[in-house]
Amino acid sequence: MTSPDEGAWSWFELSIMPNANSTEIKKDKDGLELSWRSHVNRFAKDTYARYFGYEFDQNSKLFQSLQVRESFRLVSECSQYLSIGR
Repeated sequence: MTSPDEGAWSWFELSIMPNANSTEIKKDKDGLELSWRSHVNRFAKDTYARYFGYEFDQNSKLFQSLQVRESFRLVSECSQYLSIGR
C-alpha cells in the first residue's frame, strides 16, 4: 500500500489464543501479539478479481507458535475507506 488515503482496503487477522475460551491474544517472549494479516485486498483497484490469501503451512510462524490446547481464530475483519468530502 503506497497511500492509504487514496482508496479502500480490507483484511483479516488470524491470531493464536491461549485456549478456546480466551479473549486475549497470546504473546511471544517479547510481548508481541501472535497475530497475522491474511486476505488483504488489492489496494485502490476499480475492478473485481478473485484473491487467495496467504497460505499458512507447517513451516509458518503461526503453526510453529501454536501449542497443544491453543487455538487460532479470525479475531478481526478490518476495513478502511477514502474519506468522503475531501
